[in-house]
Amino acid sequence: MYLTTLVLSGLLTGLLLSGFIYFDAARREIPIPSRLFGIAFVVVTSLGAFLIPYLFTTELSYLYFQVIKGSGITVHPREFVVVSIAAGVILSVGAALVYVTASRGWHAGIRSDADM
Repeated sequence: MYLTTLVLSGLLTGLLLSGFIYFDAARREIPIPSRLFGIAFVVVTSLGAFLIPYLFTTELSYLYFQVIKGSGITVHPREFVVVSIAAGVILSVGAALVYVTASRGWHAGIRSDADM
């Protein structure tokens, strides 16, 4: 159930972020192959970002329960699932920001070369 929750969350987040990427690229008139690359990059990276907490479960649980939380408060059974989803969202948004930043610089470089 834990892996299924992470995969479904990754797909949902990837679809939402790819929609934002598509509309941003359409607004800036980026060519269609670059738009498709951006969408594929964000969906694949988002799915991978949600699988990272699954692969590093012991490290993430140590970081959260021993370092961040630290106190002896009772843990809810779903608390670690929420922590894993939050980690996946943070990594997915980071990947989308990397793409948006890189595409703005790359697209601006193409425009300045065309102006010459």
